Amino acid sequence: EMANAGHPRPIVRRTDGRSAELPVPAGSALGVKTSAAAPTFAWTLEPGELVVLYTDGVTEAATPAGARFESERVIDLVRRNGRAPKKTLEALLKSARAFVAERGFDDDLTVLCMGRT
Repeated sequence: EMANAGHPRPIVRRTDGRSAELPVPAGSALGVKTSAAAPTFAWTLEPGELVVLYTDGVTEAATPAGARFESERVIDLVRRNGRAPKKTLEALLKSARAFVAERGFDDDLTVLCMGRT
């Protein structure tokens, strides 16, 4: 069970290779409102599946020209990099670093990749 407090929705890679955002209801970012209550979402990570949780520092990463990395790019990277969490994490970070090039990141990056065997 999880709640979303202002970050992008997690991405799940199913055993058949399909990848998509989990339909976690959006909540307010922590510290923005006095109430920290957010709707919860329950689901089961099935054997062979992978889930990627990440902060908006990934999707808001920009090229020197200002183009954003966006969640669609993250979904595609998760789909293409199989079921291994370490491989997926390394591919995502390598791609994001190449995307921003010498511009660097404007925000912190946090990425968690988990798989179930």
